[in-house]
Amino acid sequence: LAHVMEDVPGEETKLKVVQEFTYLLEKSKQLFGGIRDLPQFGKKHWPGYFARTFDVFTRLWKFQQKHRKVLDEKFGLKRWQIGELASKIGQLYYQYYMRTCESGYLQESFSFYEAVRTRAYYSDMLREEREDLAVKRLRYYARFIVVCLLLHKDNLMDELIRELKDLVEEYVAKFDPADEEEWFVVLKEVGAFVKVKEEASLPLFLILLGKQNCKCCGRTISSRLRVLSAQ
Repeated sequence: LAHVMEDVPGEETKLKVVQEFTYLLEKSKQLFGGIRDLPQFGKKHWPGYFARTFDVFTRLWKFQQKHRKVLDEKFGLKRWQIGELASKIGQLYYQYYMRTCESGYLQESFSFYEAVRTRAYYSDMLREEREDLAVKRLRYYARFIVVCLLLHKDNLMDELIRELKDLVEEYVAKFDPADEEEWFVVLKEVGAFVKVKEEASLPLFLILLGKQNCKCCGRTISSRLRVLSAQ
């Protein structure tokens, strides 16, 4: 019994866990927000910045895994917050892939996005009845669809598109949002993007960057999805 009592963290220890988690969380937000300001080309600045960002997110991810019980109790950590963390790590890998064209990073991005879905991290968002959380979920789907396109995971991509369509309709019906039209345009452009892939057989990386002069306007959907990913 004494051994068991020693393994139970005291209130002071729990407070330190919450403080460390809060610090890492705020640091991760700060670094993540700075990525959009990095130059797209040239390797003088961005590799080091990405390295620091990856380091903080890795520490944060492992920390919440190790102290999940304490964070549930004292921080009120919710599953959708874990999902948001996993989604941001997926975005980091995707952004690094876009700068390096190294497919391993794209696969890592897929792994984190897939984990959000298979572990149903966003399932409790529905109970929150919050418009901002609904938007987070929609953006996650839009990003995941792009990654599936690039990895030629067509069956999963089709499922995600159907689910995104249902979620957009639910979002519009529940919140009557100001960006309603924007999300229906996203759905339309995702469909056009998929059609380009099927009909033209163009390299998807070039389509995503808008470097092919295709009638379905790959440049438009590319920029729109990048805007969603940056928010």
